[in-house]
Parts: sequence; structure tokens; C-alpha cells
Amino acid sequence: MYNNRGVELINFCFGNDKNKNQITNLLSNNHAAVKNYFINDENLKIINNMLDYPWKNEKHEIILIETGGNVIERFSEDIDFYLLKKLIIKHIGRYYADN
Repeated sequence: MYNNRGVELINFCFGNDKNKNQITNLLSNNHAAVKNYFINDENLKIINNMLDYPWKNEKHEIILIETGGNVIERFSEDIDFYLLKKLIIKHIGRYYADN
């Protein structure tokens, strides 16, 4: 996402797999441009250790990260798109220019 400009938005869906097909179809039909990972209960501890952030019983977690894996912002509920836009612009700049 963002044409290799140093940030990436990732969506984690937690819980069981019963809604996986519905979620996948929804994301596909809406041409979602973010990576989506489905995490079952067995892998939840591994993900918690990787993210260094405990899961709060939410159905999803959306994370904005920069190159190198540094977490810029986490969203456990609905995304504030204005805040997201400001955070992305802060990290990649307002305009794209090749050096």
C-alpha cells in the first residue's frame, strides 16, 4: 500500500473462522488495499507477543506501521480517517517525488 513509501496499513481479524468468507468477500468486493490477516484463538498469543500489545477482545485491530516495523498508530474500533490521513502525510509527505 502507498507504493512502497514507508508506511503500511494492516488489518487483523481475531476470533474464529466462521465469518472469514463473508469478511473476505466484503473486502474483495470493496477493493480493499490493505493486508488482511485472520487470527484464530490458537495463534492469538503469538500475535500478542509480536505486536507487544494485548488484544482487548475486539473483533479487529488495524495497525499503521512504518518501514522497520515501528507502530505508528493502532485502531481497535472504527478508524478516524482524518487522523489516519494526517498520520500518513506526516510520515510520507504530502507529495510523491522520486529522488
